[in-house]
Amino acid sequence: MKRSSRAICLATVSRSECIKRRSQLRLTERGKTGFKLDALAPLNGFAHARAHDALADVEATIHIARLVAERLPSLWKTCVEAAPKAATVAMLSAADPVLIVEHFANGPSVWWGQRIDGEGARGTSAIVARLGTDWSALVPASDAQLGAALSVSPKPLRKIGLNKAPILFSTSAAKTEWGLVPTDLEIHQSQLFRSDPGFRERLVRIHEELEPARAEAVHLEQMIHAGFASRSDETRMARFHQLDWAGRAGLVREFEDARFRQLAQRLVFEAVPEMLAPEDRERLSQAIAKRLWTDHEDKELWRSLPAARREIDEVRKDDSGAVLAGELDAWLEGLEARFTLDRCE
Repeated sequence: MKRSSRAICLATVSRSECIKRRSQLRLTERGKTGFKLDALAPLNGFAHARAHDALADVEATIHIARLVAERLPSLWKTCVEAAPKAATVAMLSAADPVLIVEHFANGPSVWWGQRIDGEGARGTSAIVARLGTDWSALVPASDAQLGAALSVSPKPLRKIGLNKAPILFSTSAAKTEWGLVPTDLEIHQSQLFRSDPGFRERLVRIHEELEPARAEAVHLEQMIHAGFASRSDETRMARFHQLDWAGRAGLVREFEDARFRQLAQRLVFEAVPEMLAPEDRERLSQAIAKRLWTDHEDKELWRSLPAARREIDEVRKDDSGAVLAGELDAWLEGLEARFTLDRCE
């Protein structure tokens, strides 16, 4: 649904008549028009009484997406056709400027860019240079000077996810749908990148050096992409899904890879915990209790109970969120009763 949400933003910016009563949308802290769904949906005929409810938000997004598709069919068609990874790679690898539309800080960000890493379809992202930057002035710069230039905000180099359906327009499509063309400066920067592979390579190298080092994977969820399954474990996975729960419980310890062994055990624990040995049940219960009750600030990890309670308090402040907050309270109370704090002491 993120794809549709960003298309909403795009259509709102490009065709003000598509989204009704745009002037009534709230302003962001920066004084720009905000595009939050809880404000956008009611203004466009969707009774969004349960804002922040996952299913209701999906329904509201579909409603707005339909408006865009019906009122701007050509724009919608262009976005949908560019969504597959292969289409994204092809457009970014064309060595021509590409118009990029993003949703940043609750508002639209529209800019001309050009891919410089030359990695094609390899990897999950592309390094794209903002063509509004005067790159020609940076060609003679030292590595240290380039590093400083790449560290300003907004970042002159951006990583664009190849498999996240970014909203991209070729120069011809941008002119047709938006009436936008690259400036002389942007065309000049594009030509510079095409003619100077050495400069592109320097930028890519320095950009990668500036990237923060990834923390070592500690938790199972972080390690799941650390390698492929062996053929024997692939066979066990297929068997696991064919067996009943008793058979699955018996298969757990046969997995060679500890990651798959743990995943299989977690599935059995959630569905039929009585089929695990008492010590395994207790160990898993303690592990879950520690996760639930230990507060942390790492947004990449799971949501703790204290964090969930804080979020529910925010939902409760909204008049339309009282019912949802009550339902979430009841669900959390069930978790708290099942995984008590004394388990992890």
